[in-house]
Amino acid sequence: MYKFSSKFDKRAARVRRQLRTRSNGALVISVAKSNRNIYLQLIDHSEGRTVCSASTLSSDFVDFLSSKDVVCPISVNKTSSKQSRTNMDYARNIGKYFAMRLKSVDAIDINKRKFVFDRGGYLYHGVVKALADSIREEGIAF
Repeated sequence: MYKFSSKFDKRAARVRRQLRTRSNGALVISVAKSNRNIYLQLIDHSEGRTVCSASTLSSDFVDFLSSKDVVCPISVNKTSSKQSRTNMDYARNIGKYFAMRLKSVDAIDINKRKFVFDRGGYLYHGVVKALADSIREEGIAF
């Protein structure tokens, strides 16, 4: 029997165990977040590598937010590191940015590949749900 230090660790272990049994060669979209930032990775477990990644910290994402197509009510300030980037608007925008980066990867045929969403130990609610919904809106099915 495993001893877990928190409910979060127990939930994360349960989710990852279920992913291992259900994925069957699918690419895994993994979510991690801190109090200030959101991180996404597309992981290919068969090859043991990260195919694509996105973060609210990357300068490309800040440039993506500055474009005219994206609506974000929060002002984009490149120098402010104390501004929280984990609210719902940032989650929707990082989801769109991640889907755009995923479509630009040549090695992946999005229509033929299967994807699995790994929420980690986070509940499928709030930021994580907004993130998943925005990725689905861009045409990535999981």
